[in-house]
Formats: sequence, C-alpha cells, structure tokens
Amino acid sequence: MLIKSTIPLIIPFVSLMWLKESITRRVAVAGALGFIGVFLILEPNGETDWASLVALVSSIMAALAFVTVRKLSATEPPLRIVTYFGLFGLCISSVPLIWAWKTPTIPEYLMLMGIGLATTIGQLSLTRGYQNAPASSVGIFTYTSVPFGTFLGWLFFQEILDINSLFGAILVVLAGLIILRGKIVRQQSNS
Repeated sequence: MLIKSTIPLIIPFVSLMWLKESITRRVAVAGALGFIGVFLILEPNGETDWASLVALVSSIMAALAFVTVRKLSATEPPLRIVTYFGLFGLCISSVPLIWAWKTPTIPEYLMLMGIGLATTIGQLSLTRGYQNAPASSVGIFTYTSVPFGTFLGWLFFQEILDINSLFGAILVVLAGLIILRGKIVRQQSNS
C-alpha cells in the first residue's frame, strides 16, 4: 500500500519523458523525498523482496496509465479509453495463460463476469472523474489508502510497521502532499 502511494510522485517524471512537460523544483524535491521514502520502505539488504518490487513496477505502470488517460481524454470519449485500456490489459495479462491455463467453473465464470462489470463501471467513473475534476481534487484521496491499508494489514495480517517503514511512509505521504499543494496553489493563481 505504501509503495502504491508513489504513483502521484512518478506521474510528473513520466509526463516529463513522454509528454515533454516541465518539472518544477517543488516536484523534483517532492520526488526525491518520495523515493527516499520508498527506499526506506523497501529496506534493501541484499535480498530481493519480490512483493515490493512488483508493487513498485505496478506503481510505474499505473503512472503510465494515468498519463495515457490524461493524454487520451483530450481527444477520446471515456468509453473508448476504457475499451483501449481493457484490450491492452487483456493482451498483457493473457501471456501467463499460455503456461498456466485452468478452465474456470461456472461459478468462477459468473464471478469473473461480475468482476469485469464492476471494474468496467469503476474505470468509466475514474476516467470521467479525471476528465472533469482537477487532479488536486482527485489526487488527495489516494493518500487515504495509506492509513486504511496499514490498518487492514494490522487487522488481518498482524503487520506492524518498523521505524524505517514508518519514516518512509511519512516521507511518501509528505512528498505527495507537497505535489498536491503545488497544484492547488497553481489552480488558485490561475482562477
């Protein structure tokens, strides 16, 4: 959950490389703080923590997806964006099926259809939200997942943050708030 919170920190750097958007000093400082926080959370000790690496790659891919949605929403309707997203995701996620296919049972098919319907509705809503709301209004809610995820980890898995992870989490959230505060200030000055 904590590593997932790096998505807003990664987005400006993806936008810089892909869309050639500039990065302010505030964003660069926030990015550095956030990545120091991730480093503390990952606690590299020479052993590979595959779950953390998967979470970090997932955050990078999500940042790419958000920038793609932002780019496409200027010219494409939400339904088309969600269709592209679904087809692209289907192609990528189908690769492991080559060596691990298991035919679902009828109840599993029904669950898969329900999941597909729910995620399509969610993706349409998310796409519409990013088209109509300022990023600062939407982005602030991503940080509620940190305390919520920490609470669920403690409740269901008896996970307790060590001091490095706690300090890292504080840096990640602080970095995100710095970026969001900069967006709010820019929007207020443009109004």
